[in-house]
Amino acid sequence: MKNNTIALLKIRFITQLGLNTFKYEKDKKKKQNKILISVSIALVVVMLMLYCGSAAYGLIKLGIGEVIPVYAFVISSMLVLFFTMFKANGEIFAFKDYDFVMSLPIRVDTIIASRFLYLYVLNTLFSMIIMLPMGVVYCIYEKPSVSFYLMWFITLFTVSLIPTTIAAIFGACITAIASKFRHANKVTTILSFIAMISFGYFMFKQGNTKYSFTDLEGIGAIVSEGLAKVYPLANIFQKAIVDANIVAFILFVSISVIWYCLFIKILALKYKQINTGISTYHMRSNYKIDRMKKEKVLIALYKKERKRFFSSTVYVINIGMGVVMAVIFSLAVVIVGPSKLIGYPGIEIILQKVAPFAISAMISMTCTTCVSLSLEGKNVWIIKSLPLTPKMIYDSKILMNLSLSIPTSIISAILMMIGLKTDIWTSIFIIITPITYSLFSAVWGIFINNRFGYYDWVSETQVVKQSMGSVLGMFGGMIVAVIPALLVGTGAISNYRLFTLVVVVMILIMTAVLYNNESKRRIK
Repeated sequence: MKNNTIALLKIRFITQLGLNTFKYEKDKKKKQNKILISVSIALVVVMLMLYCGSAAYGLIKLGIGEVIPVYAFVISSMLVLFFTMFKANGEIFAFKDYDFVMSLPIRVDTIIASRFLYLYVLNTLFSMIIMLPMGVVYCIYEKPSVSFYLMWFITLFTVSLIPTTIAAIFGACITAIASKFRHANKVTTILSFIAMISFGYFMFKQGNTKYSFTDLEGIGAIVSEGLAKVYPLANIFQKAIVDANIVAFILFVSISVIWYCLFIKILALKYKQINTGISTYHMRSNYKIDRMKKEKVLIALYKKERKRFFSSTVYVINIGMGVVMAVIFSLAVVIVGPSKLIGYPGIEIILQKVAPFAISAMISMTCTTCVSLSLEGKNVWIIKSLPLTPKMIYDSKILMNLSLSIPTSIISAILMMIGLKTDIWTSIFIIITPITYSLFSAVWGIFINNRFGYYDWVSETQVVKQSMGSVLGMFGGMIVAVIPALLVGTGAISNYRLFTLVVVVMILIMTAVLYNNESKRRIK
């Protein structure tokens, strides 16, 4: 059983992460793209570790260094739960090669274990990225007992067990509910967004504790109590790690391991029935064509792109999150108020200056064009062989991107103007800046996808979340918006209105140049 589990796990890693590219790929361009992706991921990991270390140091400076272990534990657990929630479907349940894998002479619990272990390994590495640097800072400044080092090391490998199983169950429930509806993919997407918003609200509500820094001796206990509200298991973890309670440590590890074993064993009993229920969709038996409608070429291509986007939950959740964040943030400014939302009195003045770029940064993350060509997959030859100019195809994909970003820009701008009570000039900039960045992001995505096209994918997740095109496309426009926001927010720019106008004009010129060049370029 163990050998089969390891073999399946190995195959999963090779397939999903494209590890064979380094060893067997003869196309230098594909190998270079894979190397660039790996280097980019490594840089992000280093930056995240530095950030976590800095956050831990900040807690030390506040005099509450004793909360660092439980803080790292709760943050890593919640992030694992959040990001795994929508990976379970397609990984543990209703995966693409389900029929083939289930036909192998391998026990069901072995298959479940291998699929779950894939998520567990990735989530454990993610937990280590957060917990290791924070643990190092804690050890340097707090100088814990010798037992801490051993217990901390062991818990690194058990922290993600419970969040991963909970996320797997949660994700399966969403898909199982959606499978009972006619438009299953749309229902899955809606339920996923509701779950994400609810999760974010719960985190904000439970973690939004008002601390009084006049009583620094008691603030550590208050923070620990707040973290325990977010994740009840944090109480046991704190007693085990911070208080060096061996009984609590054994209890914590036992709960995590037993929970995992029970999950595997119980799931194995009904695994086939669950997958059948999830993957079964209702279809109308009286389907017939009444009439066919003729459309203009651009409109027909646009509708194809729109249908492709909304038919994939992975595509919508990951690429569409930017516009959702922009609306939620703007709505929160109106309902909660900027001072209460950010927790800094008098933030309204700074936010009025930064708001155009803040909205733009979030909206720029919704860049469907950076992966839309790659998602054609091995069928890309079809659009290449159509009697159409590349410009027409690019325009349809850009139009799809703009149909998401421009309405969101206008809605977010109006909400922000109401919440911040802006004057006429600030209002104008809050409207035109996000629209300008929407145009840039859509064209930038085509530019990136044409140079980092990825057509030999096995799963959509590889394109949407793991390709160089998606990383550069989603974060390229965001970075171009964040840099001016930092310059304005830190006071480095005295005349922020003139600066914003100059940035808008420069972005429009860049967009026009990119669009003109890409329109003449054939699809790679």
